[in-house]
Amino acid sequence: MEFTALVCRLLSDKGNRTGAILFSGRVERMIPARGGRRQLLVLLDALTRYRHPPGAQTTDLRRVLAMPPA
Repeated sequence: MEFTALVCRLLSDKGNRTGAILFSGRVERMIPARGGRRQLLVLLDALTRYRHPPGAQTTDLRRVLAMPPA
């Protein structure tokens, strides 16, 4: 989580937007890219609350990255 906070902070300080995809064997939640401090707090809150589903498959990162944007 600390790494996420650092990267988001560095990106948002330069005017970039940040978002996230939380996934296990499938996409669990998508957080659209936005800018600002509030977005950093939204991302950190989502990561703090996220629990890996019991019995979830191993993540296939290739499949997640190949998904079309929402």
